[in-house]
Amino acid sequence: MNKGKVKFFKGGQGKGSGFGFITKLDEQGQAIVKSKGTGKGGADETDDYFVHINNVEGREELFENDLVNFDLEPGKEGKGEAAVNVVITQRAS
Repeated sequence: MNKGKVKFFKGGQGKGSGFGFITKLDEQGQAIVKSKGTGKGGADETDDYFVHINNVEGREELFENDLVNFDLEPGKEGKGEAAVNVVITQRAS
């Protein structure tokens, strides 16, 4: 199981809809950086994974900076890996 932090989540209309991205964290709780300074505006590019509300335990809405545990599985249509079996371990303050 991987540890991560919710980078972005857009809730939908009502329960059961919404999607976002989770940034994978290392053992020290730091974001895993794929490449330095190559992201938007010269930011570091992090190891991020798509998540859909259907893959969150209890279909609870996620919020930016929530800490989660998750597994990975191949994404649909060959679009990289996606987060599944997402469990919220700590809500953002």
